Amino acid sequence: MPAPIRVDILDFAMRNFCQRRVLFGFLLCVLLAASMDAQQASPSIAGDYAGVLGNLHVVLHLQQDAAGTLTGTLDSVDQKAYGLTCGHVTLSGRQFSFEVPVVHGSYKGQVSADAKTITGTWNQGSPQPLKFKRHATTSSSSHPKATRNTFEFAGHTRTFYAFVPNDEGPLPLMLLLHGSGRNGQIMVDAWKDLAAREHFILAAPDAYDPAFWQPNMDTLEFLHAVVDQVEAKHAVDRNRIYLFGHSAGAVYSLLLAIFDSHYFAAIALHAGALQPDQFKFFANADRRMPIAILVGDRDPFFPLDRVNASVKEFKENGFSVELTIIPHHDHNYYVISDEVNGKAWEFLKKARLRQPEVVEQH
Repeated sequence: MPAPIRVDILDFAMRNFCQRRVLFGFLLCVLLAASMDAQQASPSIAGDYAGVLGNLHVVLHLQQDAAGTLTGTLDSVDQKAYGLTCGHVTLSGRQFSFEVPVVHGSYKGQVSADAKTITGTWNQGSPQPLKFKRHATTSSSSHPKATRNTFEFAGHTRTFYAFVPNDEGPLPLMLLLHGSGRNGQIMVDAWKDLAAREHFILAAPDAYDPAFWQPNMDTLEFLHAVVDQVEAKHAVDRNRIYLFGHSAGAVYSLLLAIFDSHYFAAIALHAGALQPDQFKFFANADRRMPIAILVGDRDPFFPLDRVNASVKEFKENGFSVELTIIPHHDHNYYVISDEVNGKAWEFLKKARLRQPEVVEQH
């Protein structure tokens, strides 16, 4: 007699149940593993990373605060564009990304398990592969670094960057004014090697609005306060405070030569000129300080006729102006900053404010 059909159905049902249970257990393990992988702690990537984009060497500087928030800057070394601010710096698991708004660029990549490399794609109109490798950096007290500083002024938190060489005694100080869309760090980075060799201090404030310098917000008192902040930590030679500006910072430097003539010993600038309606301000100048202007003969923002008009006006109002026209050069200060800074310093370092007369007591 054949076995009852009921037994076959029960046997089949049992086998089906067991198979489903095994499959469910397998899927559960897969899901748990994926969940654990997704929730794994992101590697620590604070530090400096170098890469090559096409034929350009770039360096990524990443910082992470106590709350885990990442910030960073990007250097394009060959173009001498330093301290480009990175926005939306994010790390989720090993997926890493950031943007560089000033150049309309972005990056997406994956961090290695040991955080020694980041492999991804740079996009600035068209995608290009870009792999970063962590720098092995060493710190040494004999090689001072630029510092970022903040202080409260007129109800606002203001930022400046400083570089102080390892030298004793009162030192000359160079106040640096950046161009539109930049910040003080990029100026300090461009000057610090020269400052270390020539033994002078750098102080580079951020404009209240990065796009331009505003006399009502970036006041004379604010700039003086930046110098005071530096002097609180290192002696400054008050007779040798100099001013250097590029582009928007250069224009403001020319105005400061008029309105703050007793504070700076001399000024130098790259790519700047006054507007004709600003020539009326010369009546406010009490002292005619030395001025050096460097400009490219192909600068689209400050053409030579406009620069020459400003030079003519300054000279007619008693200022000593040294004009250097750089052949085949446009507005890009960063690609020739070593040349510009060297010439500016050779000019500036000779100038000193007149020493006050000492009246003997009898």
